[in-house]
Amino acid sequence: GVFRVEAGLGHGTGFLIGVPGLEEPLVVTNDHVVAQQTEASVYLDTLTRVPARVVARNPEADLAILRLPRGRCDECPRLS
Repeated sequence: GVFRVEAGLGHGTGFLIGVPGLEEPLVVTNDHVVAQQTEASVYLDTLTRVPARVVARNPEADLAILRLPRGRCDECPRLS
């Protein structure tokens, strides 16, 4: 699914990805959404906010990776 992402004054969308062996869900978003922030909020629906940490950025490709905390994302779709 596609999720709303907010960080500081930036906002946009992101999508969930799975990485084999990694229990924490990851969200891919645009780098300009998170700008220079280290923390972001991912909204799984209109009311469910999950805090996220910016773990990787590539400003040239305008991509960023957010990590959602394990156990804080029960509403996230399960990745197989």
